[in-house]
Amino acid sequence: MQKIVVLVAHHKPGLVIKDFIHYPIQVGKEKSQFDLKISGDNIGDNISYANSVYCEMTAVYWSWKNINADY
Repeated sequence: MQKIVVLVAHHKPGLVIKDFIHYPIQVGKEKSQFDLKISGDNIGDNISYANSVYCEMTAVYWSWKNINADY
């Protein structure tokens, strides 16, 4: 069976859905004024500090380096 993960990027407080396929992640958490109490793109191998330049791509980079999934 293949493992599928769908990242859902968050940058401010709001509705957070987490289930067997959806993975909420706070983008730009390194410099954010909010702590959304979900995983952030600032752990492991990351470029969270560059979120102002790359926007949600910091979450894509983070998932590439830190999540083990097929899709």
